Amino acid sequence: MRAESVENATVSRARGAGTRFAFGLVERNVVVATKDWLEIATGVVEPVLYLLVLGIGLGRYVGEIDGLPGADAYAAYLAPAMVVTTVMNGSVTEATYSIFNKMRISGFYATVVQTSVTPASIVLGEGLWATVRGTLYGVVLLAMATACGWVDPADAMWAVPCLVLIAMTFAFAGLAATTFMRSWQDFDYVNVALTSMFVLSGTFVPVTRYPGWLQEAVSWTPLYQGMVLLRDVAVRPGHPHAAGVVYFVVLGGLCLMAATSRFTRILHR
Repeated sequence: MRAESVENATVSRARGAGTRFAFGLVERNVVVATKDWLEIATGVVEPVLYLLVLGIGLGRYVGEIDGLPGADAYAAYLAPAMVVTTVMNGSVTEATYSIFNKMRISGFYATVVQTSVTPASIVLGEGLWATVRGTLYGVVLLAMATACGWVDPADAMWAVPCLVLIAMTFAFAGLAATTFMRSWQDFDYVNVALTSMFVLSGTFVPVTRYPGWLQEAVSWTPLYQGMVLLRDVAVRPGHPHAAGVVYFVVLGGLCLMAATSRFTRILHR
């Protein structure tokens, strides 16, 4: 019994150290980000331009779209898409390039796991920070859309938890994908995947205009599911969105497990 108590205490201390490291990693990344705030700020420039040029400029010629009437229908349709795309890009960018450097180039993680810190703690800390960054981008753009009258303020409040869930899923997906990267050139595959989803996920036109087989394929992508979820919450209140929440909870959990397993295999071999 005494040996078992000692073992349990040791495990508890290790878990405590791992949790502290995870939050310490988030704090470290925040400090680094504040020193390079211009790079963070530029993350919302492109989607803002899309929203202003297409939503306002092209929107006056579109009219009703996807059941949204009124002069600002296209802007209201486009705004959630730009918000979710910004969340995706912010989360995935933070969960890929800098992670690859720490894992393959600088050897930061290899040094850290020599202590009581586990790969799971690294995944948790980096995933939380990527989630924070992606959510921050989305909230800024959502606030702009709300100020322009394209999203109701009350609905925008309900949209924020959805952004956190979407950002977390993309963050852990990015971490898992990074473990398979062998060189910087491999990130071209990530860019192709992100660009393809951006173009095809109903960002600019409803997917109902696609051929049936393409609609089915697109409907399973996280960017499309995020756009549907946010549109249901922010511009079509009352529409069912429980399925979208379940989708991201399940996918995010799977990505977290995959990232943890891959980090453990790489850092403990």
